[in-house]
Amino acid sequence: MAEESKAKQEEQLPVGIKLFDNVWLLLALGFLVPGVLYLVWGVWDVLTIPVFK
Repeated sequence: MAEESKAKQEEQLPVGIKLFDNVWLLLALGFLVPGVLYLVWGVWDVLTIPVFK
């Protein structure tokens, strides 16, 4: 009986809490988000360099 109530409690947790409780997801996002932003920023910076004539 206690196992069933514990399972129901876990099912009632909001999605945000389940996501933020996942340490590996947060670690991956911590590397991916800045990495992608700096990559896009760098590509944008290179593409906007004026052409030498």
